[in-house]
Amino acid sequence: MRSSVIWRATLKSRYEEIIGYNWTGSPGRIRMPLEQRAKIFAPFAALKGYSELIKKAEEEAMKKYERHQEAEYDDLLIIEEKIRTLTGQ
Repeated sequence: MRSSVIWRATLKSRYEEIIGYNWTGSPGRIRMPLEQRAKIFAPFAALKGYSELIKKAEEEAMKKYERHQEAEYDDLLIIEEKIRTLTGQ
């Protein structure tokens, strides 16, 4: 516990002068618009195959949801038929 307190105090003293610093950018450079900056990183995939895995999981979840909806609908039809039988309609 004591070593972590000393470490935090050392870290704070090392960066204390720059924590509140208001950085205005590099002189002589035009700042790139956010839209262009976002485009730079768009093709980057940190985990290869991750998007395919997510898509597969989404498809499986949709199939499961559709099967569940169909089963609920079938149960509803059975209940309605039983009600009709009991009420004589």
